[in-house]
Amino acid sequence: MVSREMDKVEHIEHFQSANRLEIQYTVIDKPEAWPRTHPGDTVRIEYTILNPNPYKVDLNHPEMPLTLKTVFTEHLNAVFCEGTYTASASVLNEGTPDNPSRITGTFTFTVPESGLGRNVKMGLVLDNGYCAPLLSAVTEIRYLG
Repeated sequence: MVSREMDKVEHIEHFQSANRLEIQYTVIDKPEAWPRTHPGDTVRIEYTILNPNPYKVDLNHPEMPLTLKTVFTEHLNAVFCEGTYTASASVLNEGTPDNPSRITGTFTFTVPESGLGRNVKMGLVLDNGYCAPLLSAVTEIRYLG
């Protein structure tokens, strides 16, 4: 009985710990006019995912895998965009606020036809299939054309 209860706690903590991660990023390959962009432009980002929590976070968890995506937002509307990414590992070890564990990598995506306005904000999320919290700072971009 105790083992089953611990499984529930670990499952819930995995879900919550993922929501407490932080993503830092730098745009490294971008359109010439960036942060002005057109749908179809290709953008490449270097990112670091930080875990300041005392729990491991498995990005490939069998029940709740995490997928790195970009999000484009305007007011309360959002468009999520998948891409391709590399990662230095698939598990973020336990960390602390003063010494978070890290995973680094690159993420490449194509700017989507958003259906939003011309001025939007872009950030990075880890989508777990239930929610996709914004875990990074945002970049203000302007759609052209």
